[in-house]
Amino acid sequence: MEYFASQETERVQLDEKSWVDIKKEMSYGDTQKLAASFMKMRLQSKGDIDSDIDIETGNIELLLINIADWNLVDEKGKKVPVIRENIRRLKSSTAETILTAIGERNQPPKA
Repeated sequence: MEYFASQETERVQLDEKSWVDIKKEMSYGDTQKLAASFMKMRLQSKGDIDSDIDIETGNIELLLINIADWNLVDEKGKKVPVIRENIRRLKSSTAETILTAIGERNQPPKA
């Protein structure tokens, strides 16, 4: 039995020439970091804790954790680095394609 998450990546073709390499599987540390990014907690004046789910930040973090590389370029043909700012600039359809591929590789364990 293997105890550590694979460090391998898999290529997802976005079209004929564009691709993104994503992690084959997320580690425990990845999932903990992701869970923390989805939650926003605030301490109220009475000492109570108020929490909200932040889908935007969580999904951007999910992409940032999983994308190892891509060959996406800007308007001038220069390769764009995989950073939070550029992930935010992705078209929704592109982000959804990548999120679907990540979900397929990180299914919950079967009972």
